[in-house]
Amino acid sequence: MNMTKEYLRGKLDIIAYSLDFPYELDKRYRKMHREDDHYCDLIY
Repeated sequence: MNMTKEYLRGKLDIIAYSLDFPYELDKRYRKMHREDDHYCDLIY
């Protein structure tokens, strides 16, 4: 979410945003997967 906020504020260009977004999404998925498997599958 921080990357999206930085992009909307103009602090991050579209290329960096589009390249790094999948990594951040995967990182959040892995964190959620450790906390709650069932809930994680519903969200992602």
